[in-house]
Amino acid sequence: GKSKTKFSIKQIYKCKDCNKRFVFGFGKRYPAEIVMDSITTYNLGNNLTETLKIIKKRHKVKVPEKTIYSWVKEFDKICSYYRIRAKAVKLFEPKEIIFKKIFRHLQLYKYRYHKAKIEFFVNKYFNGLKD
Repeated sequence: GKSKTKFSIKQIYKCKDCNKRFVFGFGKRYPAEIVMDSITTYNLGNNLTETLKIIKKRHKVKVPEKTIYSWVKEFDKICSYYRIRAKAVKLFEPKEIIFKKIFRHLQLYKYRYHKAKIEFFVNKYFNGLKD
């Protein structure tokens, strides 16, 4: 059968051995796109309230701050940037943490780099490479 949620329709499976029903998926009420976008937005230096507003505007869905915080904590081992986030927030504003430049030649090229990652990792391990 199928299970309809607020955001999607998921296939229901039945185990032939124990007759239990289950649904494959991300295991969250919200789609993976919203979860990852929330974590990314938070890690770019926004606080939970700002992250909530941005996600609400982008995805037209209100996610509680507590839920966003639980996602950040749940995936902090996978998102290695979380370890240096506190230092990065002190050095850079959320709007300036990503350097962006568009090169116009025969084809548009969007050049971007993460200033905090350059500051902490490249300068630490590859002195002078940033320049």
